[in-house]
Amino acid sequence: MEKSRVISRKQQIAAIATSVGLSVMLTVGAVFGATTISTDITTGGSLTVTGAATLSSTLSVTGLTTMVYASSTSQSLAYAGTLMIGGMATVTGSTGNIATQGTLTATGLTSLVYASTTGVSLTQASALTVGGMATVTGLTGNINTEGNVTVVGTASTTNLLVGGGSTISGIVTGFCNIPNSGIPASTTVGVLCSSATGILTSYRVFVSATGSLPVNFVVTQASSTAADTIGLLIANLGYPTAVTQTGNVSFNFFGVK
Repeated sequence: MEKSRVISRKQQIAAIATSVGLSVMLTVGAVFGATTISTDITTGGSLTVTGAATLSSTLSVTGLTTMVYASSTSQSLAYAGTLMIGGMATVTGSTGNIATQGTLTATGLTSLVYASTTGVSLTQASALTVGGMATVTGLTGNINTEGNVTVVGTASTTNLLVGGGSTISGIVTGFCNIPNSGIPASTTVGVLCSSATGILTSYRVFVSATGSLPVNFVVTQASSTAADTIGLLIANLGYPTAVTQTGNVSFNFFGVK
């Protein structure tokens, strides 16, 4: 009798152990094999997902959320606060566009490989620096400023208009040279002033003699007769000296078209 009770107790213990083991195995299997949880999950600690997590509805996070890498085909941030990005934000969509209904504010250095806009307002008091080429492709192509336009390097234009009047498409300046020419008193002789680099027949030219031209000679006319050449008419007034040779003389010239 006593022996049968011992065997019965052992059988009860074995049955209980088997039941507990099966329950644990079924619970673990149910968790690892689950694909759908119809109720809420609440945790007081961290929620760690080592694989991919697919959410068929909305994920609402009321606290701070750190995502090492998050990928989505469509995200909506309805919270009225600020989206903080500590690293780099890259747009890899088919258009690559970032659209905002408000103001895009950049407090640090901003590099724009290609920027296109129909209207830009820069209210910062510091300078706008363009390291490459800035091209205006608007309907008018005009750049307006209430201050000064300062060009440190070369400024080039073929359509300069200053305060109204005629349009200037070219300006050249420099020196040209005449050979020693004999001009009798009270006569006028044509002399070619060569090495007038940049001068073309379309330019209107102005010349002035340097101090090496004797005082009784006067330039009465100047014209751009050929490329890099200015034709001069030089008169010998006959006073205050009787000199009839001009000497090898350089002239300053200014040409405009």
